[in-house]
Amino acid sequence: VAASTCQFKQPLYFPGDIVVKTKTDWIKNTSLQLSHTIYNNKNEVAAEATDVIVLFDYATQTKVNVSKEIRIKIEEGS
Repeated sequence: VAASTCQFKQPLYFPGDIVVKTKTDWIKNTSLQLSHTIYNNKNEVAAEATDVIVLFDYATQTKVNVSKEIRIKIEEGS
């Protein structure tokens, strides 16, 4: 995770149920951005978040390109 933000609109409570809906905003050569909408148990938007994910090879300590196969799978799921 290269970056992560979350803007709470209203409190969430424990115990409680939430629903998180996620979509892909963009895919670049070595990274992608996900947006999340978090709903409380009344189906109200409780928070909105984004994450930037960088594909990384820890063995070589380098970024990795998003392969065509991964790109297709992500795009099909969005």
